[in-house]
Order: sequence, then structure tokens, then C-alpha cells
Amino acid sequence: MFSDAIEIAYMPDMDDPVLIAGFEGWGNALDLSRGMVDYLIEKLDAKAFGRIIPDPFYRFDENRPSVEIEEGLLKKITPPGGYLHVVQKQTAGRDMVLFKAPEPNLRWLYFAEALVGLCEEVKARTIIILGSMYDNVLHTDTVISAVASSEELLARLKEKGLSTVNYKGPSAIHSTILHEARKRGIECFSLWCHCPFSRERPISACFPSWDPCSRPGPVSGWKPRNSTGRGRI
Repeated sequence: MFSDAIEIAYMPDMDDPVLIAGFEGWGNALDLSRGMVDYLIEKLDAKAFGRIIPDPFYRFDENRPSVEIEEGLLKKITPPGGYLHVVQKQTAGRDMVLFKAPEPNLRWLYFAEALVGLCEEVKARTIIILGSMYDNVLHTDTVISAVASSEELLARLKEKGLSTVNYKGPSAIHSTILHEARKRGIECFSLWCHCPFSRERPISACFPSWDPCSRPGPVSGWKPRNSTGRGRI
């Protein structure tokens, strides 16, 4: 199972989980995509069980590793990458896999294959990808649009009051994952919050405990295998 792309520390027991993903990058206006997954991880006390191996997917000269140096001594280096967290149904009413990561720089097709392949492994039949974009809306507007992997799924989302958009142009990683999920028969949709240009201030500014420059790892409780210890659709 894509062992060169995803490292699994342990496989949690899950029943029909839903995967919810958020990314830093083009589809993260006001830090809503990554910030919402951050919020769910903290609110639901999610536990890390796997991580994306960074070497195949990230350019370290663009997503640089962060380091901690104390009095001239290198203490820690953290490469870019993403972590997978699990929330059990006893906490949330349904098993969930929460995933946050910087948008990859390289090998988008393989990244999507690995992530959707993991969904097949854990028998997740639904993938939700969170996104946000700047748009010509007022700060008082609430505009959420959806992009879906099938007409039937889109019809159900419309019944929930979600809007649709027409777009041609460069895309974020969301569309590549959606395309791969559709090929494999897994329901997938992305939700997009439309943000006003006048509020180009990340959500983390409203929640001081969130660090907008932080890497998605290492995270509390994570133990690697064999370890001892402007948005575009």
C-alpha cells in the first residue's frame, strides 16, 4: 500500500470512515482549509496514526524544513509533510480520518493515488476536501460552493443549499484527488468557502493558538513505525 508515500504507525479500527482533508496552498484563502482541519483535530482530540513521506512530494527549497537550535546545538528538524489523524465514532458519531498538509510540489498524480488508495484500504467511501477562495462577495455573505465527483452526488449537495461554480483554469490539488476518487468509484466532493478580498487575514489571526507558519508535524502522540518513542479549484 504505497509504502514509499505513506507511513502508517498503526492501523486504527474503523467502520466506514469519512476522510476530511485540508491543505495549505492555493485553495486556502484566510487559512480556512488547513485551519478547519486543525480545529477538528483539536476539538475532537484526534490521534495521529500515519504521515505522508515528504521526499517524493515536496521541494525543500520551496517548503523548507523547520529547525530548532538552542545555544548553537541543533535539537530538531521537521520536514514539510502531512499527518493522518483518526477520530473514533464514540467521539464524533462516525469514524473519521482527518488529514492536513501543505499542497505538494511534485507528483500530484501519485499523491492522489496514494491518498485515495489509503481510503480503499480503510474502506472509506466518502472523501471531503475543504477549500477556500477569494471572491467578489461581501463580508456578510455566506457562500459555500461544491464540486462533486458525480451528478448524483452534486444533486444531493444542491439539496443541502450548496451552490455551484463555473471555472476554467489552473487547479489546486483538490481536483486531482477528486478525479482519482471518481476513477475508483469513491464519492468525493470539495467544499469551497468564498471569502471577500477585503478580509485577507488568516483565520489563525482570530485564534492565537494557531500558528499559520507551523508545520503539520511532528504531532503529539505520533510514533513512526519501528520507532522507540488565491484559491484554485
